[in-house]
Amino acid sequence: MSDPTPQDRADYLVRKLEQFIRDGRTVRGVSFRDWQAMARSELANSFAEVDRRRLEIQQDLAVRRLLLVVSVTLVTIGFWGGVMALDKNREWLAALIMLGAGTILLCYAGDFGIRRLWSRGAGKQRRQRFERIESFDRQLRQLEAEIRQKVKQTEADALKAG
Repeated sequence: MSDPTPQDRADYLVRKLEQFIRDGRTVRGVSFRDWQAMARSELANSFAEVDRRRLEIQQDLAVRRLLLVVSVTLVTIGFWGGVMALDKNREWLAALIMLGAGTILLCYAGDFGIRRLWSRGAGKQRRQRFERIESFDRQLRQLEAEIRQKVKQTEADALKAG
């Protein structure tokens, strides 16, 4: 069975939010904060599922590539090792080919490790950016509240003076 399409996921979220609104229906209706919290929760769950699936696919591909490179390298080394053992005239050629195969394996394994470390660092940077955005958002809300307070104070002072 294939993964749900983006349209299927969107339909599911809409149905889930609609059900939440219907279940929480009162004379006034569902409060915006409750609806917002439910929507945020459902969207976060959906995004987390997509990210988790994407990460699994990437890791699976990386491991498959590494296994392919390892197997091809070992077969190459084994074959040319056999050639080296049987034909003494071609020892230098077999040695160079085995050295090249080993170097390729070493480089790819190093690249594999570096990419894993790099992706961890990228994840940390992404989290730090989101935290900074949230901090700016809180500061902006606080400034807006202070401005509203000052406007009310100014209007009240103008009424007293006038």
